Amino acid sequence: MLLNEVSEILVEVLGVEPEEVTENANLVDDLAAESIDFVDIIYSIEQKYQLKISAGDIFPAFLQEENFLNQDGKVSEDSIERLKKEYPHYSDKVIQEFIEKQTADVFFNVSSLVNFVSHKQAA
Repeated sequence: MLLNEVSEILVEVLGVEPEEVTENANLVDDLAAESIDFVDIIYSIEQKYQLKISAGDIFPAFLQEENFLNQDGKVSEDSIERLKKEYPHYSDKVIQEFIEKQTADVFFNVSSLVNFVSHKQAA
């Protein structure tokens, strides 16, 4: 149900077809979301679920602002701990995928939004 509701928001904001919005669809690569779209997505989620959120609550902006790799070229323990602490809506599976792929792209998918809303509603 929550996936369907978030999907409806994405269809409306991004102007994509409903069948394009899958749980694993990447918001940028698959659904062509641009930075201004994220503002609209967040606003729509706030309105629908009566939440107060910022983009930094959903997506780990710090990964774009600082080097998250250690001297060995692997994701640093500090980055992993910060993700787990500040972004509890990301599953261990997603964090493991980030460690393996070493790209923040893994966080920008539909399931991230769904998990975030679910986590905020439970809080």
